[in-house]
Amino acid sequence: MKNYSIDRQNYRIFKSEKSSDSPFVHFFWGKFDFRLSFEINSDSSTDKDSKLLFSGQGKQFQSGTLELLHHHKWYQYVKPTAHGLVLEETLWEKDGEKHYAEFPRDLYRVCRDFCAEELELKPLAPISATE
Repeated sequence: MKNYSIDRQNYRIFKSEKSSDSPFVHFFWGKFDFRLSFEINSDSSTDKDSKLLFSGQGKQFQSGTLELLHHHKWYQYVKPTAHGLVLEETLWEKDGEKHYAEFPRDLYRVCRDFCAEELELKPLAPISATE
């Protein structure tokens, strides 16, 4: 398994799928399973400016869904709900059911960045530290 160590947090890549129109990375942090997918960016996308774009495989992608496996169900990342020095509480949802959990700060950004690197996707604009 390939490892990424970011801000003293270790992430282990379990599986990555590069060859589809929806590439994804399945990875672990501690005992938790996550997966992050990327979607093909359509020029007609109304939220084009709200998500960082990546290029790879001759296509443009934007980050898609970050999911957490909890009790054999995939929950979608919604937002951070409380901030701490190292960890932050995050909200996850599936079919209206909510789940709160503490994970490393800036989880979505960190995962997006190392998953893009794992899938050999390059950002079309520089990634800022405050994003």
